[in-house]
Amino acid sequence: MRARDSLRVVGVFVLVVALVVGGTGIASVVADPDGRTYTSVEADQFQPSALLPTGDDTTGTVEMSVQGEKTVVVDMAHDNAVDESDLEPLTSALVRNGHEVRVHSRGELNASLRRADAYVIATPRQPFTADEVAGLRSFVDAGGRLLLLSEPPKTTVQGGFFSVTFNTVGDTHTTVSSGYGLSFGDGYLYELSEERHFKSISVEPTGEADLVDGVDRLVFREAVPVTASDEATVVASDTGETTLSTTRRAGDHAVVARNDGVVAVGDTDFLRSENAVVADNEVFVGNLADFLVSGEKTPGAPQPPEEGERGPGGPGAGPRPAPPSGGSGESTPAPTPAPA
Repeated sequence: MRARDSLRVVGVFVLVVALVVGGTGIASVVADPDGRTYTSVEADQFQPSALLPTGDDTTGTVEMSVQGEKTVVVDMAHDNAVDESDLEPLTSALVRNGHEVRVHSRGELNASLRRADAYVIATPRQPFTADEVAGLRSFVDAGGRLLLLSEPPKTTVQGGFFSVTFNTVGDTHTTVSSGYGLSFGDGYLYELSEERHFKSISVEPTGEADLVDGVDRLVFREAVPVTASDEATVVASDTGETTLSTTRRAGDHAVVARNDGVVAVGDTDFLRSENAVVADNEVFVGNLADFLVSGEKTPGAPQPPEEGERGPGGPGAGPRPAPPSGGSGESTPAPTPAPA
């Protein structure tokens, strides 16, 4: 190839690169070979900056006022759909203020409750047994605090290439929460507005000053409605512009409710580190921590059952065999049978 041809090829290559690179900075008017012009569509809703909620303060730290040596136990024994790290802002605040946080992952629940002052249950997928429900009831009646956290049902996909099954799995709070006039709804809440995007909803306090003291607005990422009976009190609800996915109707939905020593919150994501500092979430998390350690629980509750009985402490061991008559209480080996 002659030198002149080589220079021509290099020049064309440089021109193409310049056009490609420079094209990224060209204005939103593009011309086609026929001379017609088109205006590029730059949809703001598809820009990365538009995918996150706007107008929310994302600074702050979780603080609490009640210090001491209370014990808070976190349930991880019922196929819970959260990790311990998901609750870190809450548990870290408790530890910083002198309280102890334990995790119940296996074994008898009621034995853990006897050593606890508060119990946290987040999105359990495995039901509680009748003995565990009775134990929690005795625990709350004795002054223990109970925090229930939920989230929308999840759909899982199972099967192979030719057979696919969709399973929707929700939490199993009903057996525990129903005894306190509280329940979690199906579906999820969503809000479409200039500041809220889909499952990120705005929540405002409606009562219970101690739980929402210092709170003007909360932001929940994935929430379910909470139903409170006459014996319970609604603590916070959405702003009235939120829609429930199962009914497609907008309206006021309670998201936080309380019945004495039991609090139900229809969200868990607000406790994550990245969400705990949005809006006034960090104040609410600190108030929840104070709620957990503000009770005065009777030591040893729930009491273990009497010998041979069933009760909130779990099944009894059954009656023991009586010692042989005339003996000291020690078992006597059976005599060796004589050969026939």
